[in-house]
Amino acid sequence: MAKKLLVVSPRFVPVESPEQQRARSLLPHLRDHGWEPAVLCVEDPSETRGRDERLAFNIPAGLEILRVRCAKAWPGFGSLGLRSYGALRKTGGEWISQNRPDLIYLTTTEFDLFRLGPAWRRQHGVPYVLDYQDPWVTDYYRRPGSPSPPGGRWKYAFSQWRGQRFEPGCVGEASGVSCVSRAYGDDLRARYPTLPQIPIREIPFGVSEADWQLASRQIGRAHV
Repeated sequence: MAKKLLVVSPRFVPVESPEQQRARSLLPHLRDHGWEPAVLCVEDPSETRGRDERLAFNIPAGLEILRVRCAKAWPGFGSLGLRSYGALRKTGGEWISQNRPDLIYLTTTEFDLFRLGPAWRRQHGVPYVLDYQDPWVTDYYRRPGSPSPPGGRWKYAFSQWRGQRFEPGCVGEASGVSCVSRAYGDDLRARYPTLPQIPIREIPFGVSEADWQLASRQIGRAHV
C-alpha cells in the first residue's frame, strides 16, 4: 500500500517561479517509490509572476492539488508566508485529519511556513521534512560589500529576527532536512550543535529529461 505524502509548495504550477521547481521535478517519481502525493499550494491574488501552463505537462495524472487563497498584499506587507500561513494551516490540517499522511514535505523560501511542520506534528503526530532552497538565517547582507537586501534593511532585519526565533524549533522537531547546497546543512549543524542529529541531505536542483524533451519540441516548432 502506498504511503501518503503531503508536499507543501506555496508557489506551484502554472506560476513561473523557481521555487516550484523542487516539487515539480519530484512529483513524477514518487509513485514509483511507493508514495502517493498531494500538493498544498497558494492561489495568490497579488501574484505578479507570469503563468505558463506548459509547466504542468509532467504533473502526474490524478494528483490532488489543494489551492488555498490568501489575503492580498498591501504596501509594506507583501510576505506570502505571513499572508497565507493561517489559510494553509487550516486547510492542511483538515486534509491531514482526513487522510493521515505518513510524511509532510515543506519546500519553500517562504520560511515562515516552516512553522506549519511543528504545528501539524504536535496536533496530528505527523513527521515532517524541511527543504532549504535558501538559508533562512544568514549574515550575507551584513557582509562588507554586499548588495542591499530585497525589500530593504528593515524587512531584512525583521525576517532575520523571525528566523532566529523560529528556526531552532522548526529544525529541532523535524525528522529530516534536505538542502540544495551542502553549505546550508553545514551552517545548520554549526548554528545548532545541541539539536538532535537528524538526517541532513544535500539534494541539488535537477532538470528532468522530460523538461529537455519539451524544450526541444518547443524549439523545433519555433523553427518551422
